[in-house]
Amino acid sequence: MKRQPVFFFFLLLFSIPIFSNGQAIRVNYVGYSGYQKSVSTSNYFYGFGYEHNIGSKIALQFEYNKGYSLDENYGYYYYDNINSPVNFEYNLEIPWYEFAYQSKYFFSGNDEKSFYISSGISMRMAKYNMEIYSVSYNPQNVTAPPPIPTGLIIKSYNLFPISLKVGWRNTIDGWFGDYNFGISFIPGANNRKSGNPNIDQYLKDEGLKNISFNIGLTFGFGWVD
Repeated sequence: MKRQPVFFFFLLLFSIPIFSNGQAIRVNYVGYSGYQKSVSTSNYFYGFGYEHNIGSKIALQFEYNKGYSLDENYGYYYYDNINSPVNFEYNLEIPWYEFAYQSKYFFSGNDEKSFYISSGISMRMAKYNMEIYSVSYNPQNVTAPPPIPTGLIIKSYNLFPISLKVGWRNTIDGWFGDYNFGISFIPGANNRKSGNPNIDQYLKDEGLKNISFNIGLTFGFGWVD
């Protein structure tokens, strides 16, 4: 694991104020972050983290999340258009993991069942993995298109989603549930693709989105100081 993400996570962790009225370990057992376009390979995620109540209205949350897929074929597509100068078969995967921070404000207090709003930022490490299997050119097209290489293309990206969420959480003392949904803005994500302009000009509907809608279901165990 790279040192930069680990340092980022522990810097946030050790910046927690020492005064609190509750702490918790939490597990994200169902999560959805629709930040990819037509490829649905890794929009789902799971994770675990730590939550810390501050005062009577605030809680801080630190998490590690990892994307996964429900599609065993990982989005296998065939690009076929009679008006296009080229057809090709490819496989695209966008695996990712992140370290995330959230600051929550509870309307009824953080020591009881309450709705909350939160804002946060995360450091997300994503890879754009594309394998080109075969390429064929349209003979009806007079102008020959730029060549498309076959083989595996891998690009690594660091993304920084900024999120706003609305949720509900039980009291932190003992077992509790946390349910939330919200929106994330990921600056520059729409421009992160394979890096090969001859490929990216055709795959305009693939890749990442700047805006993402998120859903999360969490359970945890907490204790009051």
